[in-house]
Amino acid sequence: MAISPAEFAQRWVDRLAGPAAQTLSGRDGKLSPTEAGRWPQRLEGDPRLAGDNLADIFAGIRVRTPRLEVFLEAARAYAEAKAAEAADADGLLRDPARLDPKLRADFAAIVEIAPERPYTFSERILTSVMQEFGLADRAALLEEAKNHDNGNRRLTRAELTRAAVALTQGRTEPGIVSDLDKTIIPEHDEGLPPAAYAGVAALMRELELGRNGAAGDMYYVTARTPARVEGVPAWLDDHGLPGGPIATGTSTVPWVAQREKVKDITEIFRANPGQRFVLFGDTSHRDPEVYRQIQRDFPEQVHAVFIHKVNERVAPERVEGQRLIENYAVAAAQLYGLGLFTEAQARRVITAARQEGLDLDAAGVAELLERHRPA
Repeated sequence: MAISPAEFAQRWVDRLAGPAAQTLSGRDGKLSPTEAGRWPQRLEGDPRLAGDNLADIFAGIRVRTPRLEVFLEAARAYAEAKAAEAADADGLLRDPARLDPKLRADFAAIVEIAPERPYTFSERILTSVMQEFGLADRAALLEEAKNHDNGNRRLTRAELTRAAVALTQGRTEPGIVSDLDKTIIPEHDEGLPPAAYAGVAALMRELELGRNGAAGDMYYVTARTPARVEGVPAWLDDHGLPGGPIATGTSTVPWVAQREKVKDITEIFRANPGQRFVLFGDTSHRDPEVYRQIQRDFPEQVHAVFIHKVNERVAPERVEGQRLIENYAVAAAQLYGLGLFTEAQARRVITAARQEGLDLDAAGVAELLERHRPA
């Protein structure tokens, strides 16, 4: 059985973790670590399967004795993140052996007691979307819309619209254009640093491969001269970043480098007229200005511009119409909101960023995804 991480998490909370927490919590409607620690003596039946996960859930909650609803939201985020880590490339969880050992028996119980719910939708909205896009095949639109569902199996207008766009415009994967230094490569005293920014490799892999798994959509632009790029391809490969051509510069002087980058990106866009791109840069030099020129010259080919904030102060007008991000977990959540990532893809990137050192707890993950959840 295939199940989305969001659906798995909801079932797990409804059937296992929720009843377990309710049984263990006190009359005050809160659950303390001490109360949760009594699960071996107090829990019976299927809810007992969730008992060994309770301590891990507390690790992601700032409050020592949270209200039951706060604990259960953290539980849902915990289960969804674990399921996303174990999901296949299409974002669905199929093999319980890939799950955290503490959740494998839980998966079996959920599958046994919770058969898949049918997808629901508004006939009026479905008809409206079909008319808007000139579609006649109702079944094909519904089938495609399942790929855009957020996990609740209720197909919204936004999800049906994204499906209609996919059917009418094809599945051309977005191209990626990225700067190197301070966008992917952190500042380092000498040579190349021991690690890339947290989560950036996972994000670029997810974005490049997309749903069809085809590589070759990654392009790098840099003000580095050809001599200073030596070793960079191997560094990218060592750190799990997609390979791709690197357009180098002839000068690191900002206003000269700006012209060079505009020229290099223009050539990429003109060579791929039917493809749209996501652009990544940073605030240290002239990336916002470079990408603004590209946005003006190729408005139909730019999906979004992400600018990594590496300066303490950034004038708002520099990044107007662009997305200023503090880290790549935020970028993943925003790509989810744009419809370029599924929720499972966003969670995989966020999980990787946390594993690579980003300070973000389970409650913060839940809040970040909820804030950018597609309408």
